[in-house]
Amino acid sequence: MYTAKVYRLMIGCLSGTMEEVYTATEVVRKWNQQKAEATGKLYLPVVWSSKAEELEEVDVIIGLVGNWISNPAFIQKCVDLGKKVVLLFNDFQDPRNTIQGEYDAVVSFKHSIHGQCAIADYHDKDSLSALLNDTLDTL
Repeated sequence: MYTAKVYRLMIGCLSGTMEEVYTATEVVRKWNQQKAEATGKLYLPVVWSSKAEELEEVDVIIGLVGNWISNPAFIQKCVDLGKKVVLLFNDFQDPRNTIQGEYDAVVSFKHSIHGQCAIADYHDKDSLSALLNDTLDTL
């Protein structure tokens, strides 16, 4: 048995792909298995929700963003509530699957939120895993 501080971690995709959410959840699970005892920190994934009463129970929000973004106001609300917010942007854009106006909205949002929360870019599943693992180490 060991003692650890538990952080409730909300992971969600602001661009509709659940594969990245699954990858991120697996990274958290593995991080907990490998590092929770040694660091005294445990990350407890909770269900993604934009309801204000459920946000009160969350310590960290990790948002995954691709080539479009749904509900950027939710992220701004989390920042305004003083939550620790980490946004991970997928910098791979397939021109066959990207609507320029939607991608431009992502870039605009990224610039508008810069300095208010942690922001990083990833390119694929492996770089997402490495980036998230590093992020968990520093939270």
